[in-house]
Amino acid sequence: MEFLAKIWEFLTKLPPWCIIAEYEGAVKLRWGTYQETLEPGFHWRMWLRDEVLTCAIKEQIVDIASQVVCGTAVETTIRYEVDDPRLALLEVIDYDDSIANYTLGLIGRRLAIEPNILPQKLRRDVLDDLRIEAKDWGVNVIDLQIPTFTKARTYRLLND
Repeated sequence: MEFLAKIWEFLTKLPPWCIIAEYEGAVKLRWGTYQETLEPGFHWRMWLRDEVLTCAIKEQIVDIASQVVCGTAVETTIRYEVDDPRLALLEVIDYDDSIANYTLGLIGRRLAIEPNILPQKLRRDVLDDLRIEAKDWGVNVIDLQIPTFTKARTYRLLND
């Protein structure tokens, strides 16, 4: 089945054109080197020489798994959109996972430093730091919500 997928991928690269949808951002690489950022519409490309990478640029929402740090359970939701397809596609491997993992790290670090922090202050601090980092990835973080913020006890079972 993987072989058929590889053949299909190869065949879709054969036409000397590509069409970028309205909800996509794209970059053109020539021999693996960045050439230009493509706008939505019809574009010519050289077969086997040019490669076009695309990503969704419309607003997206990511739910981040709950984590327990210093006795506080926190769950978050992030709203963002891609502002710069070049940065999003070429400066970070997977901007979606990077945003989620970076947010988990920010929350964990903040709760470890300040275990009795209020949810509003945690949200504000994490959102400010996340916006700064995500800008380097071509991503605009619109909002961060914390729907779950509660004290929790964690127990570890033997042999677990």
